[in-house]
Amino acid sequence: MYVVVNLLEESTSQNGSPTRYNTNVVFDREGTVIARYRKYNLYDEPYVNSTESPEHSFFDTDFGVRFGVFTCFDILFKEPGLTLWRQYNVTDFVYPTAWFSKLPHLTAIGVQWGWSYATGATLLASGENSVRQSHSGSGIYRGAAPPLAYRLADVDGSFMLLATLPKTGRSFTIMLNCYSRGVNYVVNRTLCQGKFCCHFYAEVSVNIGPRDATLLRGDDFQFFRYEYMMAVFDGVRDFHGQGTGGSQVCGIVACLEGELCRRDGDMALAEVTMAGSFQGEHSFIAPNIFLASHSAHRFGQLPTPPTFNFVKSPKPNGKVSASLQFGFNASLISASIYSRVFDRDGQPPSTAGSSTGTWSFLLCVAISLVFLLRSSRTH
Repeated sequence: MYVVVNLLEESTSQNGSPTRYNTNVVFDREGTVIARYRKYNLYDEPYVNSTESPEHSFFDTDFGVRFGVFTCFDILFKEPGLTLWRQYNVTDFVYPTAWFSKLPHLTAIGVQWGWSYATGATLLASGENSVRQSHSGSGIYRGAAPPLAYRLADVDGSFMLLATLPKTGRSFTIMLNCYSRGVNYVVNRTLCQGKFCCHFYAEVSVNIGPRDATLLRGDDFQFFRYEYMMAVFDGVRDFHGQGTGGSQVCGIVACLEGELCRRDGDMALAEVTMAGSFQGEHSFIAPNIFLASHSAHRFGQLPTPPTFNFVKSPKPNGKVSASLQFGFNASLISASIYSRVFDRDGQPPSTAGSSTGTWSFLLCVAISLVFLLRSSRTH
């Protein structure tokens, strides 16, 4: 057995002051330390130092697989994970994490799955499961193949995820299988923020209810019925005071509260396609889909092929065309093409006004649709 341990490393500098790192240490079958990685992208760790340059740490096993190592917040950045994948040809990764999940695009299992899917790499993600401290999310992911095991828990405690992984043959053919459902409206819109545009095509079925109908939601925070917004974002977001990062997003998100969320419709998306032209250089583009689990033992679940299809292709102008298509799923909370734009990192975050304008003007086409359909029936 090989073991990767995440721990607090402390050493003493020449002037006698302590230096601390968030460190992964790798042990082989004999208990010998064979690799070490010090976390490069820190998140709310004022007592920990970052290395001056990223460490590209990996280790070779006696069963013929090379594993790369990185930690938690690193997954949102180019270094070191993407460099290990692109330049060192590492296709298997061990990833300790203590993640704070945030809807709609930054849930632990959603980010882990999207990273593995977009790179085609195997990702073994071990998350601290301390729900009281908002930490949870572990999984075993195998590129474009369905996730082998994952869990975003709603209770504290330890658990183990087990799966058998092949060393080769990771290719996986995806065929979209859209489920048939009655369609009574088609949304076919292009929405833009500045020069960045996303095209949305959605077949929508809407059942109109009474004006005093309420959103149905379980006591364990599971979602059951939704209305949806279509959204575009092109800018820089703040990571809760821990730095900023550029992103471009085309997305559809469940609308749960606020003036834009009406409570008198039961909406179903029979088929959805979203597409955009994204910055090619200094970026990382991945799908991000998060579903309700309808389970008292876990919060959220991930899609499995063939219920969706994600395609990327370079364009002559240096940009990347990306599209995400998926069939009906009554449990959809959010779906997006999420691109991290690394050369914007460190810039001031986009203003609240511009972000709010983007997400609200973004035409809650679906929300407005409910109102229009009901109005047409009363005249």
